[in-house]
Amino acid sequence: MEKIRYIMDACRRSSLAVSAAALIALTLLEIVEIFLRTFFKTSLLIVDEYAGYLLAAMVFMGLCNSFHGGGFVRVEAVYNLFRGIPKRVVDIVFLVILDVLFYIIAYQCVLLNVLNFQKKLVSNSILKTPIWIPQLMMSAGLIFFCVFITLETIVILADLFKKGANET
Repeated sequence: MEKIRYIMDACRRSSLAVSAAALIALTLLEIVEIFLRTFFKTSLLIVDEYAGYLLAAMVFMGLCNSFHGGGFVRVEAVYNLFRGIPKRVVDIVFLVILDVLFYIIAYQCVLLNVLNFQKKLVSNSILKTPIWIPQLMMSAGLIFFCVFITLETIVILADLFKKGANET
């Protein structure tokens, strides 16, 4: 069980580091753009595009940490009615639904990523950024999140069975 928790923590921390790096890069890019526009009356002409890419990277790579911190949508008024084992069962049902949903989303995102790589699609900006590069952060974030949710489900199931075994 400790190995699973270690893997979960590694997923969360590594994806959080990438998310934080994207936030810092986004902030620096915006500051440089403001500075250039204010003092030199010029623009990088790529800030809008790359701000979108960095924002997507920040959001998708931050999924694990958001879930870990309790930032996902759950109807708390109903959820708080449960205690003990029924609450764990609700957690498992929630995680299984979330897992299935995000596995479908991740699968479709990876397929789109591969398709855009094969077709060599590029953005219509000055830099002609290959579209698969920013989409790679989306795919990676979703894969990290799917692994994290699956491991979370295993941990909750193991805790539930351990508590059930201790009660008998």
